[in-house]
Amino acid sequence: MKPETQEWVEIAEGDLRAARVVLDEGLFQQTVFYCQQSIEKLLKAIWTERHGSGTHPRTHNLVKLATGLGLDVPAHWRDVLVDLTDQIFPSRYPEAGWRYNREIAKEYYNMSQELFRWLRQQLT
Repeated sequence: MKPETQEWVEIAEGDLRAARVVLDEGLFQQTVFYCQQSIEKLLKAIWTERHGSGTHPRTHNLVKLATGLGLDVPAHWRDVLVDLTDQIFPSRYPEAGWRYNREIAKEYYNMSQELFRWLRQQLT
């Protein structure tokens, strides 16, 4: 694995760990934010490994990143990518009008953890 790729992976892993910490602390909006960030950064790690450092699109759209990579994403993971992409604004800004609760945040965390494992396999 390229050193630049490893940096992206470490940051993505840190974001997923942060999602767990803030979930345990009852910070549900931040949980969803870190879930989305972990998947985004892991997709950018894959991009970096395949195409070189600094070549990934400047986007938060997880579907666009996965499609650009040509990943053969199973339908259930594609749905998670769409859903996490839809959470970009509500997980960041209060004016989005959406409130997360423990159940919803935990569901996002669990889905992200599983998707993260699948995406991590795409690096090998």
